[in-house]
Amino acid sequence: MKQILITCDTEVGELHANRADAFEIFIKGETDGKEVGVNLINDLASEYGAVVEHFVDVYPYERYDECKFERLCGDIIHGGHGVNLHTHPSGGYDKNRKFMWQYSVDEQTEIINFGKQKIKEWIGIDVLAHRAGGYGANDDTIRALKFNDIFIDSSFFYKNGNCKINYDYINKVSEKNGVLQLPISVYEKQKRYSFINTKSSFQKFDFRYGSSADEILRAIDLMPKDCIITLFLHSFNFLNLKYNFKSGRYVDISINEGLIGECKKLLGGIAGNKECKFTSIKDLNLSSLSYSDYVPKISVNAEILKPAMDKFRLKFMQIGDI
Repeated sequence: MKQILITCDTEVGELHANRADAFEIFIKGETDGKEVGVNLINDLASEYGAVVEHFVDVYPYERYDECKFERLCGDIIHGGHGVNLHTHPSGGYDKNRKFMWQYSVDEQTEIINFGKQKIKEWIGIDVLAHRAGGYGANDDTIRALKFNDIFIDSSFFYKNGNCKINYDYINKVSEKNGVLQLPISVYEKQKRYSFINTKSSFQKFDFRYGSSADEILRAIDLMPKDCIITLFLHSFNFLNLKYNFKSGRYVDISINEGLIGECKKLLGGIAGNKECKFTSIKDLNLSSLSYSDYVPKISVNAEILKPAMDKFRLKFMQIGDI
C-alpha cells in the first residue's frame, strides 16, 4: 500500500514580514470576505479522510501576536491534524541569514530547541518532525535535530540549490545519522517543445508550483508499492499573490478557485485509489522500506506561449517557498 502524507508549510513567509495583516492573509487566508487558508485546507482533507501535517514557522510570533500562533496550533490539533516545526530562522534570529545551513551546528541546535519548546508551551506536545524553510538544511541540521530529540526530517529536496543535505536517495525514505528522512517527493517532468526538443525538471508533488493534480496522480500511479509519498502545500495555497519586485509591493491578492478545485481533484483521486491510503507522521508504517528508490517520469507538451509568459513572470511573480 502506498502511504500518502499531506504536508503544509504554515508560515507568513519571507517577503510578507512587513505587513501588519500578514498572519491573517498568509496563514488564515483572509481575503474577499472569505477564509481560504489553514482551516479550509484542513476541512478539505478531512472530507476525504486525510490528515494534514503542518510545519509551523513559529519564529515571527512576537511580531504578529503570540496568542494567534497558540490558537492556530491548538485548532490544528483539535481538528485531528498535526503540528510540526518549520524553521525560518531569519524571522527571529539573523535577518541576513535565511537558511539553516548558514548557521553553525550549535546555533541550529538553539534555533530548533527554541521552536520545539515554544510549540510545547502552546499545545503541550513534543513535535515529531521538522522541515527547514526554503529546504535550506544541511548535515549539521540533522545533528541539531538529534540533539533535540526530533527524529524525523522532511527538508531534503533533490536538485534544489538551497538544500545542502548529503543524501543517498531521491524519493526513498531512509535513516541518516539516526534521523528518518522523509524526502519531498519529486517526479521528472519532461516538457516537449517539439519532436526533437525536450527539457526536464524535477517537480515536487505540489499543484500550486509547477505541477497539476493530473500529473501528481499519474506520478503516484508510477511509484512503487509500499512507498511513502509526500504531498506539498503552503498555508497560502489557495491565494493569488502577485508581487511586483520593482516596487516591493503586492499588486493583487485574491482567491484562486482553480487551485481549490485542483486540491479536491487530487484528494478525490487518491481516496479512490485502492493502492493508496492517507497517513500521518505518527501513523507511518516503517516496516516496509525495502522498496527501490524511484523517480516517475511524466511527459507533457509545453505551451507555445511559454517564452512570453516567462518574461511576464519576471515582473510579476507568485511568492512562496517555491
